Amino acid sequence: MKKQILFIAFLCAQLFCNITIASAQKNTYKVGDFYCDDDKMGVVFWVDESGQRGKIVSLEESPRLAWATDGYEIGNTSQTYNKENGAVNMMMIQIDGGWKRKFPAFAWCAELGDEWYIPAIEELKMFTLNKEVYEAVSNTLFECFQLGATPLANGGEYGYWSSTEVEAMVIAEVVDGVEVDRDSSSPKHPEIPVVRMGTNNSWHEWSFPKYHEFCVRAVATFGPRPETMVVMPLGY
Repeated sequence: MKKQILFIAFLCAQLFCNITIASAQKNTYKVGDFYCDDDKMGVVFWVDESGQRGKIVSLEESPRLAWATDGYEIGNTSQTYNKENGAVNMMMIQIDGGWKRKFPAFAWCAELGDEWYIPAIEELKMFTLNKEVYEAVSNTLFECFQLGATPLANGGEYGYWSSTEVEAMVIAEVVDGVEVDRDSSSPKHPEIPVVRMGTNNSWHEWSFPKYHEFCVRAVATFGPRPETMVVMPLGY
């Protein structure tokens, strides 16, 4: 049944998306390509030199969700400090018993499939701060609306959660592609950076308490797997 659904999805993509799938047939991709394989669909936002290994962003985004529920927003950290690989942060969350109840944004990603996760902050920047990537991904999402795709930042002024925890007293703000640290007067507790949309598709990185509610755009990898990384809980 799942293979039949994927086959129908491919047909829909050909009918409703003005996208060439020639590269997909050769198992190579470029940024902006529609991806449908390995039981997942999305838009390519990063590929390596071979074009066979990369990352995709989900066609849809979540409703506004808390990063973590009460009891986890103040004085607690989940050790999700990885800035480059949100899959590592996802594994750290999944160590916690009852994580799907405690971490709603992560649970939403998990519902898409085992390989989906909230992007780390640097992954999130790839398809929000890079103008060419942003436009390529946005165009494909627009063309695939018949598949349920929604535009980036469909929530308008609201942004997307990343999975990367930061120290509460420092906010990293991106101004014209340059990251600048500045002090924050907010209470000291773990916060999560979120990329928000400003005017004229200008994105900025901010920090917010975990109980705030923002949308999530999930990402997943495809292609040959790198060496598996084993993450052990602290104090194991």
